[in-house]
Amino acid sequence: MNCITNILLVGGICFLSNCSPNHEEKEPGQEEIKTAHINWDTGFKIVSDLNDDNYHGYARMIHLKDGRLMLTYFDSGDTINGGIISRYSADEGKTWSDPEVIHHNTQNHEFNNPEIMELKDGTLMVLTNLRPKNPGGAYNFEIGLITKPAGGSWSTVAILYRADNEFHNGCWEPKMIELPDGNLEIYFANENNFRNNDDQEISKLYSIDKGLTWTGPVRFCYSAGARDGMPVSIVMNEIQPKVLTAIEDNSKGGRFTISILESPAVAGSVASVRLHGVVPDEMADKSIYCGAPYLAALPNGGLLLTGQTDYQRIKQNDPLHISVPFIAISEPNSYSKFRLLDANPFRISSQHEGLWNSVAVVGEKVYLLTSSQTEGGRFKVLLKTGLFKDAD
Repeated sequence: MNCITNILLVGGICFLSNCSPNHEEKEPGQEEIKTAHINWDTGFKIVSDLNDDNYHGYARMIHLKDGRLMLTYFDSGDTINGGIISRYSADEGKTWSDPEVIHHNTQNHEFNNPEIMELKDGTLMVLTNLRPKNPGGAYNFEIGLITKPAGGSWSTVAILYRADNEFHNGCWEPKMIELPDGNLEIYFANENNFRNNDDQEISKLYSIDKGLTWTGPVRFCYSAGARDGMPVSIVMNEIQPKVLTAIEDNSKGGRFTISILESPAVAGSVASVRLHGVVPDEMADKSIYCGAPYLAALPNGGLLLTGQTDYQRIKQNDPLHISVPFIAISEPNSYSKFRLLDANPFRISSQHEGLWNSVAVVGEKVYLLTSSQTEGGRFKVLLKTGLFKDAD
Protein backbone atom coordinates (compact mmCIF):
# COMPACT_ATOMS: atom_id res chain seq x y z
CA MET A 1 0.00 0.00 0.00
CA ASN A 2 1.26 3.47 -0.82
CA CYS A 3 1.64 5.78 2.18
CA ILE A 4 -0.60 8.85 2.15
CA THR A 5 0.32 11.41 4.80
CA ASN A 6 -2.63 13.26 6.32
CA ILE A 7 -2.24 16.92 7.26
CA LEU A 8 -4.81 18.97 9.14
CA LEU A 9 -4.40 22.58 10.17
CA VAL A 10 -6.28 23.40 13.37
CA GLY A 11 -5.78 26.67 15.18
CA GLY A 12 -2.44 27.07 13.47
CA ILE A 13 -1.18 23.65 14.58
CA CYS A 14 -0.35 20.97 12.07
CA PHE A 15 -1.68 17.50 12.89
CA LEU A 16 0.49 15.14 10.86
CA SER A 17 -0.06 11.41 10.83
CA ASN A 18 2.35 8.63 10.12
CA CYS A 19 1.24 6.04 7.64
CA SER A 20 -0.79 3.35 9.38
CA PRO A 21 -3.25 0.69 8.21
CA ASN A 22 -6.69 2.20 7.86
CA HIS A 23 -9.42 -0.23 6.98
CA GLU A 24 -11.90 2.45 5.98
CA GLU A 25 -10.31 5.02 3.68
CA LYS A 26 -9.82 3.69 0.19
CA GLU A 27 -7.05 4.73 -2.15
CA PRO A 28 -7.99 5.50 -5.76
CA GLY A 29 -8.74 2.30 -7.62
CA GLN A 30 -9.53 0.19 -4.56
CA GLU A 31 -12.61 -1.99 -4.67
CA GLU A 32 -15.73 -0.82 -2.92
CA ILE A 33 -15.80 -1.82 0.76
CA LYS A 34 -18.23 -4.70 1.22
CA THR A 35 -18.07 -5.08 5.00
CA ALA A 36 -19.75 -2.76 7.49
CA HIS A 37 -17.73 0.44 7.87
CA ILE A 38 -17.84 4.20 8.48
CA ASN A 39 -17.51 6.79 5.74
CA TRP A 40 -15.77 9.57 7.66
CA ASP A 41 -16.20 13.24 6.88
CA THR A 42 -12.97 15.11 6.14
CA GLY A 43 -11.12 16.51 9.14
CA PHE A 44 -12.72 17.31 12.47
CA LYS A 45 -14.14 20.19 14.53
CA ILE A 46 -13.02 21.67 17.82
CA VAL A 47 -16.24 21.77 19.84
CA SER A 48 -15.09 23.07 23.23
CA ASP A 49 -14.40 26.70 24.04
CA LEU A 50 -11.18 28.09 22.53
CA ASN A 51 -11.40 31.28 24.56
CA ASP A 52 -9.63 29.97 27.64
CA ASP A 53 -6.44 28.11 28.48
CA ASN A 54 -8.15 25.41 30.52
CA TYR A 55 -7.98 21.67 29.97
CA HIS A 56 -11.12 20.27 28.31
CA GLY A 57 -11.77 16.53 28.28
CA TYR A 58 -13.96 13.52 29.00
CA ALA A 59 -16.50 14.60 26.39
CA ARG A 60 -19.81 12.78 26.05
CA MET A 61 -22.73 13.25 23.65
CA ILE A 62 -26.38 12.19 23.56
CA HIS A 63 -29.30 12.70 21.20
CA LEU A 64 -32.14 14.45 23.03
CA LYS A 65 -35.81 13.73 22.56
CA ASP A 66 -36.27 17.22 21.08
CA GLY A 67 -33.87 16.31 18.25
CA ARG A 68 -30.84 18.27 19.43
CA LEU A 69 -27.43 16.91 20.30
CA MET A 70 -26.15 17.59 23.81
CA LEU A 71 -22.42 17.65 24.52
CA THR A 72 -20.88 17.65 27.99
CA TYR A 73 -17.23 17.86 29.01
CA PHE A 74 -14.98 18.70 31.94
CA ASP A 75 -13.32 22.11 32.15
CA SER A 76 -10.39 22.37 34.56
CA GLY A 77 -10.99 26.07 35.26
CA ASP A 78 -11.68 27.60 38.64
CA THR A 79 -14.96 28.31 40.42
CA ILE A 80 -15.86 30.97 37.85
CA ASN A 81 -15.35 29.26 34.49
CA GLY A 82 -14.59 25.59 35.20
CA GLY A 83 -16.62 22.48 35.94
CA ILE A 84 -19.18 20.54 33.91
CA ILE A 85 -19.86 22.31 30.61
CA SER A 86 -22.68 21.67 28.13
CA ARG A 87 -23.31 22.73 24.55
CA TYR A 88 -26.18 21.98 22.14
CA SER A 89 -26.47 21.49 18.40
CA ALA A 90 -29.66 21.60 16.33
CA ASP A 91 -27.96 20.78 13.00
CA GLU A 92 -26.28 17.39 13.56
CA GLY A 93 -23.13 18.88 15.06
CA LYS A 94 -22.36 21.48 12.40
CA THR A 95 -22.76 24.40 14.82
CA TRP A 96 -22.96 24.58 18.60
CA SER A 97 -24.53 26.87 21.19
CA ASP A 98 -22.39 28.87 23.57
CA PRO A 99 -20.97 26.87 26.51
CA GLU A 100 -23.22 26.62 29.58
CA VAL A 101 -22.07 25.59 33.04
CA ILE A 102 -24.09 22.76 34.60
CA HIS A 103 -22.02 22.88 37.78
CA HIS A 104 -18.89 24.85 38.64
CA ASN A 105 -15.81 23.36 40.19
CA THR A 106 -15.66 24.36 43.86
CA GLN A 107 -12.84 25.50 46.08
CA ASN A 108 -12.44 21.94 47.33
CA HIS A 109 -13.47 19.67 44.43
CA GLU A 110 -13.16 19.28 40.69
CA PHE A 111 -16.37 18.01 39.08
CA ASN A 112 -14.73 15.54 36.71
CA ASN A 113 -15.86 12.59 34.56
CA PRO A 114 -19.28 14.00 33.60
CA GLU A 115 -21.65 11.44 32.05
CA ILE A 116 -24.99 12.53 30.60
CA MET A 117 -28.18 10.61 29.86
CA GLU A 118 -31.84 11.41 29.24
CA LEU A 119 -34.47 9.21 30.84
CA LYS A 120 -37.58 8.05 29.04
CA ASP A 121 -39.58 10.76 30.83
CA GLY A 122 -37.22 13.49 29.58
CA THR A 123 -35.29 13.96 32.83
CA LEU A 124 -31.62 14.75 32.25
CA MET A 125 -29.13 13.06 34.57
CA VAL A 126 -25.49 14.12 34.86
CA LEU A 127 -23.15 11.94 36.87
CA THR A 128 -19.86 13.34 38.08
CA ASN A 129 -16.75 12.24 39.93
CA LEU A 130 -15.97 14.81 42.63
CA ARG A 131 -12.20 14.84 43.07
CA PRO A 132 -10.58 16.72 45.98
CA LYS A 133 -8.14 19.34 44.83
CA ASN A 134 -5.83 18.34 47.69
CA PRO A 135 -5.98 14.54 48.04
CA GLY A 136 -5.22 13.31 51.51
CA GLY A 137 -6.82 16.37 53.08
CA ALA A 138 -10.25 17.08 54.50
CA TYR A 139 -12.29 16.18 51.40
CA ASN A 140 -13.12 12.83 49.79
CA PHE A 141 -13.51 11.31 46.35
CA GLU A 142 -17.25 11.06 45.64
CA ILE A 143 -19.85 10.08 43.03
CA GLY A 144 -22.43 12.83 42.53
CA LEU A 145 -25.66 13.23 40.56
CA ILE A 146 -27.18 16.41 39.12
CA THR A 147 -30.67 16.23 37.58
CA LYS A 148 -32.93 18.38 35.44
CA PRO A 149 -36.60 17.46 34.95
CA ALA A 150 -38.17 18.14 31.57
CA GLY A 151 -38.79 21.88 31.43
CA GLY A 152 -37.03 22.45 34.75
CA SER A 153 -33.63 23.60 35.94
CA TRP A 154 -30.51 21.84 37.17
CA SER A 155 -30.53 20.57 40.74
CA THR A 156 -27.77 20.85 43.28
CA VAL A 157 -25.41 17.89 43.40
CA ALA A 158 -26.53 14.84 45.41
CA ILE A 159 -23.67 12.70 46.77
CA LEU A 160 -24.46 9.04 46.11
CA TYR A 161 -21.19 7.46 47.24
CA ARG A 162 -18.20 8.64 49.22
CA ALA A 163 -14.79 6.93 49.04
CA ASP A 164 -11.57 7.80 50.88
CA ASN A 165 -9.67 11.08 50.74
CA GLU A 166 -6.51 9.42 49.41
CA PHE A 167 -5.96 9.27 45.64
CA HIS A 168 -5.20 5.52 45.66
CA ASN A 169 -8.42 4.77 47.57
CA GLY A 170 -10.73 6.78 45.35
CA CYS A 171 -13.81 6.19 43.19
CA TRP A 172 -13.92 7.05 39.51
CA GLU A 173 -15.74 7.26 36.17
CA PRO A 174 -19.46 6.71 36.86
CA LYS A 175 -21.82 5.57 34.08
CA MET A 176 -25.63 5.31 34.25
CA ILE A 177 -28.11 3.21 32.30
CA GLU A 178 -31.91 3.01 32.33
CA LEU A 179 -33.21 -0.56 32.22
CA PRO A 180 -36.28 -1.52 30.15
CA ASP A 181 -38.41 -1.57 33.32
CA GLY A 182 -37.38 2.01 34.14
CA ASN A 183 -35.00 1.14 36.97
CA LEU A 184 -31.60 2.85 36.99
CA GLU A 185 -28.07 1.56 37.51
CA ILE A 186 -24.77 3.38 38.04
CA TYR A 187 -21.46 1.62 37.43
CA PHE A 188 -18.16 3.05 38.65
CA ALA A 189 -14.54 2.07 39.29
CA ASN A 190 -13.85 1.70 43.00
CA GLU A 191 -10.56 1.46 44.91
CA ASN A 192 -12.09 2.31 48.27
CA ASN A 193 -12.46 -1.34 49.32
CA PHE A 194 -8.74 -2.04 48.83
CA ARG A 195 -6.86 0.16 51.26
CA ASN A 196 -3.86 -2.21 51.50
CA ASN A 197 -3.22 -2.97 47.82
CA ASP A 198 -3.71 -1.54 44.32
CA ASP A 199 -6.75 -3.62 43.36
CA GLN A 200 -9.87 -2.03 41.90
CA GLU A 201 -13.38 -3.34 41.33
CA ILE A 202 -16.45 -2.21 39.44
CA SER A 203 -19.17 -1.27 41.90
CA LYS A 204 -22.83 -0.61 41.19
CA LEU A 205 -25.59 1.51 42.68
CA TYR A 206 -29.21 1.01 41.63
CA SER A 207 -32.55 2.77 42.01
CA ILE A 208 -36.08 1.41 41.62
CA ASP A 209 -37.76 4.81 42.11
CA LYS A 210 -36.36 6.92 39.23
CA GLY A 211 -33.33 8.04 41.21
CA LEU A 212 -35.05 9.29 44.36
CA THR A 213 -33.20 6.70 46.47
CA TRP A 214 -30.24 4.46 45.74
CA THR A 215 -29.20 1.02 46.96
CA GLY A 216 -25.65 -0.27 47.17
CA PRO A 217 -22.95 -0.30 46.25
CA VAL A 218 -22.80 -3.95 45.25
CA ARG A 219 -19.71 -5.54 43.73
CA PHE A 220 -20.42 -5.96 40.03
CA CYS A 221 -17.06 -7.54 39.11
CA TYR A 222 -13.63 -8.02 40.63
CA SER A 223 -10.42 -9.85 39.69
CA ALA A 224 -8.06 -10.35 42.63
CA GLY A 225 -4.70 -8.70 42.06
CA ALA A 226 -6.03 -6.66 39.12
CA ARG A 227 -7.71 -3.37 38.31
CA ASP A 228 -11.09 -3.60 36.60
CA GLY A 229 -11.78 -0.02 35.55
CA MET A 230 -13.61 2.60 33.50
CA PRO A 231 -16.97 0.83 32.99
CA VAL A 232 -19.37 1.80 30.24
CA SER A 233 -22.65 -0.11 30.03
CA ILE A 234 -25.30 -0.45 27.37
CA VAL A 235 -28.64 -2.30 27.26
CA MET A 236 -28.92 -4.75 24.36
CA ASN A 237 -31.74 -6.87 22.91
CA GLU A 238 -35.09 -5.41 23.87
CA ILE A 239 -36.87 -8.80 23.52
CA GLN A 240 -34.62 -10.57 26.03
CA PRO A 241 -32.65 -7.62 27.32
CA LYS A 242 -29.21 -7.89 28.87
CA VAL A 243 -26.54 -5.42 29.86
CA LEU A 244 -23.11 -5.31 28.27
CA THR A 245 -20.40 -3.51 30.23
CA ALA A 246 -17.04 -2.74 28.67
CA ILE A 247 -14.13 -2.30 31.09
CA GLU A 248 -10.39 -1.92 30.94
CA ASP A 249 -8.94 -5.18 32.28
CA ASN A 250 -5.43 -6.29 33.28
CA SER A 251 -6.49 -9.50 35.02
CA LYS A 252 -4.42 -11.73 32.72
CA GLY A 253 -1.18 -9.77 32.93
CA GLY A 254 0.44 -7.32 30.56
CA ARG A 255 -0.99 -3.91 29.78
CA PHE A 256 -4.70 -3.16 29.92
CA THR A 257 -6.97 -4.69 27.33
CA ILE A 258 -10.74 -4.27 26.96
CA SER A 259 -13.21 -6.90 28.10
CA ILE A 260 -17.01 -7.07 27.96
CA LEU A 261 -19.13 -8.34 30.83
CA GLU A 262 -22.65 -9.68 30.44
CA SER A 263 -25.30 -9.30 33.14
CA PRO A 264 -29.09 -9.58 33.33
CA ALA A 265 -31.09 -6.39 32.79
CA VAL A 266 -32.21 -6.52 36.43
CA ALA A 267 -31.39 -3.79 38.94
CA GLY A 268 -28.51 -4.83 41.18
CA SER A 269 -27.45 -7.90 39.17
CA VAL A 270 -23.78 -8.82 38.92
CA ALA A 271 -21.61 -9.85 36.00
CA SER A 272 -22.30 -13.42 34.84
CA VAL A 273 -19.91 -13.68 31.86
CA ARG A 274 -16.54 -12.02 31.19
CA LEU A 275 -15.43 -11.91 27.56
CA HIS A 276 -11.74 -11.13 27.98
CA GLY A 277 -9.82 -9.17 25.37
CA VAL A 278 -12.46 -8.28 22.78
CA VAL A 279 -10.10 -5.81 21.09
CA PRO A 280 -9.19 -6.31 17.42
CA ASP A 281 -6.60 -9.00 16.69
CA GLU A 282 -4.05 -6.31 15.78
CA MET A 283 -4.21 -5.05 19.37
CA ALA A 284 -4.38 -8.38 21.20
CA ASP A 285 -0.70 -8.62 22.19
CA LYS A 286 -0.18 -8.08 25.94
CA SER A 287 2.44 -5.41 25.24
CA ILE A 288 -0.22 -3.18 23.60
CA TYR A 289 -2.24 -0.87 25.81
CA CYS A 290 -5.99 -0.55 25.16
CA GLY A 291 -8.03 1.24 27.80
CA ALA A 292 -10.84 3.69 28.59
CA PRO A 293 -13.50 1.94 26.47
CA TYR A 294 -16.78 3.34 25.19
CA LEU A 295 -19.63 1.55 23.39
CA ALA A 296 -22.44 2.61 21.07
CA ALA A 297 -25.15 0.49 19.43
CA LEU A 298 -25.47 0.40 15.65
CA PRO A 299 -28.76 0.15 13.73
CA ASN A 300 -27.84 -3.33 12.44
CA GLY A 301 -27.50 -4.81 15.95
CA GLY A 302 -23.72 -4.48 16.07
CA LEU A 303 -21.60 -2.29 18.33
CA LEU A 304 -18.98 0.38 17.90
CA LEU A 305 -16.09 0.31 20.36
CA THR A 306 -13.66 3.12 20.95
CA GLY A 307 -10.92 3.56 23.51
CA GLN A 308 -7.34 4.75 23.68
CA THR A 309 -4.34 2.72 22.55
CA ASP A 310 -0.59 2.87 21.99
CA TYR A 311 -0.91 0.48 19.03
CA GLN A 312 1.49 1.62 16.27
CA ARG A 313 2.81 4.40 18.52
CA ILE A 314 6.38 4.82 19.78
CA LYS A 315 6.27 2.96 23.09
CA GLN A 316 6.81 4.73 26.42
CA ASN A 317 6.58 3.54 30.02
CA ASP A 318 3.40 5.58 30.44
CA PRO A 319 1.19 4.82 27.42
CA LEU A 320 -1.19 7.70 28.13
CA HIS A 321 1.23 10.26 26.71
CA ILE A 322 1.22 8.61 23.29
CA SER A 323 -2.22 6.97 23.07
CA VAL A 324 -4.86 7.92 20.53
CA PRO A 325 -8.48 6.92 19.85
CA PHE A 326 -9.26 3.84 17.82
CA ILE A 327 -12.58 2.71 16.41
CA ALA A 328 -13.69 -0.91 15.99
CA ILE A 329 -16.90 -2.71 15.07
CA SER A 330 -18.63 -5.97 15.98
CA GLU A 331 -20.83 -8.15 13.84
CA PRO A 332 -24.58 -7.85 14.48
CA ASN A 333 -25.57 -9.42 17.82
CA SER A 334 -21.97 -10.54 18.41
CA TYR A 335 -19.44 -8.83 20.66
CA SER A 336 -16.77 -11.37 21.64
CA LYS A 337 -14.35 -9.86 19.11
CA PHE A 338 -14.22 -6.51 17.32
CA ARG A 339 -12.79 -5.69 13.89
CA LEU A 340 -10.51 -2.69 13.58
CA LEU A 341 -11.85 0.13 11.44
CA ASP A 342 -9.23 2.77 12.16
CA ALA A 343 -6.30 2.89 14.59
CA ASN A 344 -6.07 6.71 14.56
CA PRO A 345 -9.13 8.32 12.92
CA PHE A 346 -8.16 11.86 13.99
CA ARG A 347 -4.67 11.42 12.50
CA ILE A 348 -3.08 12.66 15.73
CA SER A 349 0.65 13.16 15.36
CA SER A 350 3.28 11.19 17.27
CA GLN A 351 3.97 14.25 19.47
CA HIS A 352 0.37 14.45 20.73
CA GLU A 353 -2.22 12.19 22.32
CA GLY A 354 -5.99 11.79 22.24
CA LEU A 355 -7.62 10.60 25.45
CA TRP A 356 -10.90 9.86 27.27
CA ASN A 357 -12.84 9.22 24.09
CA SER A 358 -16.49 8.43 23.46
CA VAL A 359 -18.71 7.57 20.52
CA ALA A 360 -22.41 8.19 19.84
CA VAL A 361 -24.62 6.88 17.04
CA VAL A 362 -27.80 8.64 15.88
CA GLY A 363 -29.46 6.75 13.06
CA GLU A 364 -26.56 6.20 10.68
CA LYS A 365 -24.61 9.26 11.87
CA VAL A 366 -21.50 8.53 13.96
CA TYR A 367 -19.96 11.05 16.37
CA LEU A 368 -16.48 10.33 17.74
CA LEU A 369 -15.05 12.56 20.49
CA THR A 370 -11.56 12.91 21.94
CA SER A 371 -9.46 15.40 23.90
CA SER A 372 -6.18 16.40 22.28
CA GLN A 373 -3.67 19.23 22.10
CA THR A 374 -4.45 22.18 19.85
CA GLU A 375 -2.84 25.61 19.62
CA GLY A 376 -0.33 26.24 22.38
CA GLY A 377 -0.60 22.65 23.61
CA ARG A 378 -4.04 23.23 25.11
CA PHE A 379 -6.31 20.17 25.38
CA LYS A 380 -9.66 20.77 23.69
CA VAL A 381 -12.53 18.52 22.63
CA LEU A 382 -12.37 17.32 19.02
CA LEU A 383 -15.35 15.90 17.11
CA LYS A 384 -15.16 13.67 14.04
CA THR A 385 -18.30 12.67 12.19
CA GLY A 386 -19.18 10.02 9.65
CA LEU A 387 -21.89 7.77 8.29
CA PHE A 388 -22.30 4.10 9.14
CA LYS A 389 -22.62 1.87 6.09
CA ASP A 390 -23.79 -1.69 6.67
CA ALA A 391 -22.37 -4.69 4.82
CA ASP A 392 -23.66 -5.20 1.29
